[in-house]
Amino acid sequence: MKKQGLCIVLATAMLSTVLASCSLGGESPTDPQPTQHPVMSYSEKVSYYDALVAGDNDPIPLTTALNKSVSIEGDPELLNEEVYERILEIANETFPRVRSKYGTSGSQAVVITLETSPADITSCYAVGSTVVLNVDWFNKHPNDCDALIEGIAMAVMQHSESDKKPAWLINALKVYIRDEFALYKADSSLSLPKRYNGKSYESNSSSAAAFLKWVRDTQHVDIAERLNRQLRTIDGYQDIIWREATGKTLNQLWDEYKNA
Repeated sequence: MKKQGLCIVLATAMLSTVLASCSLGGESPTDPQPTQHPVMSYSEKVSYYDALVAGDNDPIPLTTALNKSVSIEGDPELLNEEVYERILEIANETFPRVRSKYGTSGSQAVVITLETSPADITSCYAVGSTVVLNVDWFNKHPNDCDALIEGIAMAVMQHSESDKKPAWLINALKVYIRDEFALYKADSSLSLPKRYNGKSYESNSSSAAAFLKWVRDTQHVDIAERLNRQLRTIDGYQDIIWREATGKTLNQLWDEYKNA
């Protein structure tokens, strides 16, 4: 009787162990496993695209996953290899930083879509959380890959022009952010003026961005970050922000900048 009782106890213990293993760490062989797609290099991406063209029914989408928040859609062979590698670097390094400082709760990810357009058309533009990149422009201006940061900034800030969001200010912010986070500034053709160059902040985005930078450095206030936050409010842009941030009006600051 004791032996039978001991066998029952041991059998019960073994069954409990098996059940615990299944509930805590065990997996049913029929459980679906998430598909993992490794990040592709330029050459791997090109080879993959060639395979798709040849009729290979590989289920992996034509997307390069840069990190958890950024992906690139399109044929990488459209871009020069050096340009493609720079685009990867800029997207990987700048998007998390731009989103952290200027983003909203909704700007958690961005998709960069490669598109062919005449090279004299804009470098890139944002549609919601998608940045459309003009590959012809970037191939023609390989040293200006930091232009992608402007598209990222627009996708992150998600500002559209309106009476409450002046066009000059939105354009100034995206150029300012490009200058702030640029990785290839030494190579770029974009150089913010060091002082007033005779162009109004309302008509020239580089002049406006340079003005924001001057306010930051001379008034010791991160005016761009404050302006971005104000643009998200119900009231939108209000001139009072300049006095609240610096103790001076916009016109007073602009006059000082012109005479600096």
